[in-house]
Amino acid sequence: MKTISKETLAMLREKYPSGTRVELVHMDDPYDM
Repeated sequence: MKTISKETLAMLREKYPSGTRVELVHMDDPYDM
């Protein structure tokens, strides 16, 4: 799993506050559901 910097995480938390709905449009995982 890739990790992101604390600065990037803070920016994403500001852009998408708690309760924001997101849509998964693509998943590249051989063990997906």
